Amino acid sequence: MNTYHSIQDDMLQLLKSNELCDTSVKTTDGETISFHSLIVNSRTKIPLSKLKDILFTKTKEEVEEILTFLYSLRTKNYERLEQFCKEIEYPELISRNKSNLYEKDFESLFKEETNKDFSIICGETEFKVHKIILFARSELFRGMFLSVQDDSGKVHDYRQSSPQAIQKLIEFFYLDQIHEQIPKEIISELEEMIDFYQLHPQTKLIYELRKKGNEK
Repeated sequence: MNTYHSIQDDMLQLLKSNELCDTSVKTTDGETISFHSLIVNSRTKIPLSKLKDILFTKTKEEVEEILTFLYSLRTKNYERLEQFCKEIEYPELISRNKSNLYEKDFESLFKEETNKDFSIICGETEFKVHKIILFARSELFRGMFLSVQDDSGKVHDYRQSSPQAIQKLIEFFYLDQIHEQIPKEIISELEEMIDFYQLHPQTKLIYELRKKGNEK
């Protein structure tokens, strides 16, 4: 049984932290719950205004249950989620393929360019990313975004990593896996990045790098 720390774990922690939220909804019992529009929009495929109208009709417990599932696929009340999926006209969200849909949603975020609000500069190469993804996946970036008041929207990779390694690290942040075979020197770089960027000690990246290292 795999016991690694996954993207779902990081996303659930992001939700519970209540940090960097950019929107909120008031529940029927008068509670205000904050969340991240980028994550929720990518998962529900409906306009934020329509989603808020639906969540506005629910209790704090119901909204928290829905958001927990959207962020992490975890649920304690399947029937409640079924009702929500009917309301947003997206029953596939809780189908047997829900894990694949989750992966595809984050893959879409990885590939899209229009809403990326931050850049990592590595030599002459600029990698556009979503700030909230870096915040959720790396304690180094989390600490930086919480403590440094900088509106430049970019950071230089002062570790002087190779662009190939940075690209693979960003790919992992979104996809929670590394699809292609990579050279041993890039594997070594990524292993060092786990500590440098302060990923979770049991990050799935460790498993991915071992798997790639064993491939021929």
